[in-house]
This record gives sequence, structure tokens and C-alpha cells, in this order.
Amino acid sequence: MDSQDPASGADPAASTPAPVTRRRFLAACGKSAAALASVGVIVAAVRFIYPPSRRWLRWPRVVAPFQAIAAVDTLPVGEWKLFSIASVEDESPPKKRSVWVLREGDNANAFRVLSATCTHAGCQVAWKSTRKLFVCPCHGGTFEADGNRKSGPPQRALAAVDHQVKDGQLMVRTDDA
Repeated sequence: MDSQDPASGADPAASTPAPVTRRRFLAACGKSAAALASVGVIVAAVRFIYPPSRRWLRWPRVVAPFQAIAAVDTLPVGEWKLFSIASVEDESPPKKRSVWVLREGDNANAFRVLSATCTHAGCQVAWKSTRKLFVCPCHGGTFEADGNRKSGPPQRALAAVDHQVKDGQLMVRTDDA
């Protein structure tokens, strides 16, 4: 007589899963790795295409809010100071931004604020007070004190940063989108 359970009508040996062999395990690992790599490539492609597509499609830019970076009274007249700007909360991944600030006179609104990011390769420029120049350490690009390009590979001047004075604080807003 056969060993089938009359209630279920199915063969009990057919319902047990096949044992996991080394070949099946390695095949599953390979497929998982390939799927993960595919997802990584797709994410990288989307991140590469997305910012230019925003410009091509003329989607509105995301404007960052003004952020206080220093009290006006603490900034010396005629001296460039470097300040880091906190990342916007919803930015992913967070971007590191810095600005150079020059107080040009005793007037509370007499400020010049320039991006510290080189327009060639995105390196952070340094102020060389002895030469009165901003210098990019990566490729030797130089910018004059007003931010205009002087020499080297950069083709554009340092970006001017939107700023205002409010309640005795120097507020800046970067718009890198």
C-alpha cells in the first residue's frame, strides 16, 4: 500500500524543501551581489543625471535659508576670515560649505562674502595675506582679493555669496543647487 495521507491527497516527500547545497548557496550569494551592484549603479546614475536635468528642465532651485555665522562686532576690519556653514537639514548627503568674509569698513553693512570653493575642481581656497591672493592648493589656481580669477586652471571667479546683517549678526545663504 502507498504511504499517502488520504486527508491531504499529496505526497509528503514532495512538500519538504530540497537541502541547500554549496552550489545553491553560492548561486544565491552571487545573485544577491549582482542585484546589490545593480542598485548601486542605478543610484549613481540617477545622482549623476539629476542635478543637470534640473537645470535643463528649468525646475525651481531650492533656496537655502540665511544662516548666522558671526556677530558683526567680532569681525575685524580689513581682514579675511574663513567660516564654515552648517548643512541644510534636508540635504542628503550633507555638503560642507565655507565662505570667506571681509569687513571693509566700520559700517555694519560693509561686507564682502565669497565662496571658499574653487571654481575649477571644488577644492577649498586659502587666503595668502602676504600675496593678497586666494590660492587653490589642488592645481595652483589664484584669485584676486575681490574674487576675480588671476591665473591657473579656473575659468571663473569665486562666487559671491548672498548675505545680510540682521540683529547684529552676519547672515549668509549659499545656493549651490
